[in-house]
Order: sequence, then C-alpha cells, then structure tokens
Amino acid sequence: MKLHTYLPMILLISIFIISYPLTAGSGATDNDGVIIAITSTGTSLESTVSQNFGRFPYLLFYDCKDETLTVLENPGVELRSGAGRNAAELVINSGATYLVTGNIGDRLEPRLKNAGIQIVTGLQKSVTIKDAIEMIRSGY
Repeated sequence: MKLHTYLPMILLISIFIISYPLTAGSGATDNDGVIIAITSTGTSLESTVSQNFGRFPYLLFYDCKDETLTVLENPGVELRSGAGRNAAELVINSGATYLVTGNIGDRLEPRLKNAGIQIVTGLQKSVTIKDAIEMIRSGY
C-alpha cells in the first residue's frame, strides 16, 4: 500500500490541537466567518511564517469570528513526495478563506484558488503569526 492511503490514520495519530482565544485585536467585524491558514515554524503567535509550503512544521488556523487559534502538526513534513499535495488537502478541507505562506509551488496554487482560498505569499522570514493575522484582518 502507498503512504497516501495511510494519511487519514496518520492525521488522527499525529495531529494535536491547541485552541485558545487571542487577547490582541478588537474583535472581527467585517471578517466574521474568515479562517486564516498560516504555515508556521512553531506553535505560538510569536512564531514566524514558514517559507516552504508543504514542508512547514505546523499549520495554524485563526478563526476571526471566535478569535481562536488552532495548531496542527504537519503530518506530511517527512514525506519523500506529495508533501505539498497533502498540505493543500489539509488547507482545503479546513474551510480556510486565506492561506498565508512564504512560497508555494506553481501546481498547488491553482488547486487552492479553485477551492476558493485566497493565497498570500512572499512574506519575509521575520513576519510573525500575529503580524500575518493582523495583516489579513486589516485587508493587507
């Protein structure tokens, strides 16, 4: 059997979720219902945006309505091939409105856009998760 057939099981085993309200911000008003997916080097708001879509250590989801952050460990980070494809499926299945990442491959970008996800790329390595959230919430 190929590794991708085990992906649902790997997801159940390797994903951990941390949800907590953010204290910063005045509450989403025109961003209600917006979920921002961000590739990350770590699990906190002070972590930086990961530069490589598919090989990022963590995927963070910020819900603008609830002001909660959910952290997922990337189960495909060690895959020999298909890491980007599996990461794209995670983002698509999450219901995210935006994807914030450093760089993304040419084949994955249309797939995500066709799913209705707006992609923000080209961020510097020093941009924190908190900064990326504020950038999207303010209309970048």
